[in-house]
Amino acid sequence: MATIVLLHGGGGGGWMWRYVAPALAAAGHSLFTPTFSGVGDRRHLIRRDLTHWTHVLDIANLLEFEEVENAVLVGYSYGGSVIPGVVSQQPGRVSKAIFLDAIIPRAGERLSEAMGYMDSQTASAVERTLASGEGPLGAGTLEVVRAEAKARPHNMSPERQQWMLDKITDIPLRCMVDPVRVGGDSLTIPVEYLAVREGTPMLGMHQRARELGWSFSTTPADCDHTFPIGQPQIAVDFLMKHI
Repeated sequence: MATIVLLHGGGGGGWMWRYVAPALAAAGHSLFTPTFSGVGDRRHLIRRDLTHWTHVLDIANLLEFEEVENAVLVGYSYGGSVIPGVVSQQPGRVSKAIFLDAIIPRAGERLSEAMGYMDSQTASAVERTLASGEGPLGAGTLEVVRAEAKARPHNMSPERQQWMLDKITDIPLRCMVDPVRVGGDSLTIPVEYLAVREGTPMLGMHQRARELGWSFSTTPADCDHTFPIGQPQIAVDFLMKHI
């Protein structure tokens, strides 16, 4: 049986795995569903100096203090961007990485740039503003997610979509404009990537996964980016096959 560490998406939290974790636990796997600093049930910790590297250390320290060995790191969406840094800090504690329609960062790249939200110059200027103690705390994730769901409802019941929207919080803006320290190309452990075919902002990341030569799979055609919540069996089946 495996020890699985599930890393949630931006503005989410450990709660995002509500419909995935029970099936994995029932199969006998050990699970951790941490929440990154500044979001979800840790939203009270949001601040301007909270960086992407803070989230790396959230998970690296979890592995150390919980004495986790041979962990399978599973990163969904934003959570994937954290995996390379965690492995760099705890190389002996991670045996495999699984990216679920997730961001693959490049060293020195800012996530807002990688995702096409800002150009490099703008992101750099925002980072300098935040470093000076000015500027907004959050990236506006909550408003964006709600607007997108209204314009194009996700592939889930209206009740579950509302449950998700009620729990989404903002993500610290600094995490999106702080240069990533460790890129996906640094990973030497086995990596699996599961890509959503349509209804996802991760198409550019899919190309990166292919270029890196990672094992690459795609979801069924009717799946969208929020599948761990709306269509959790897809995530469960993939993880049970590849952990």
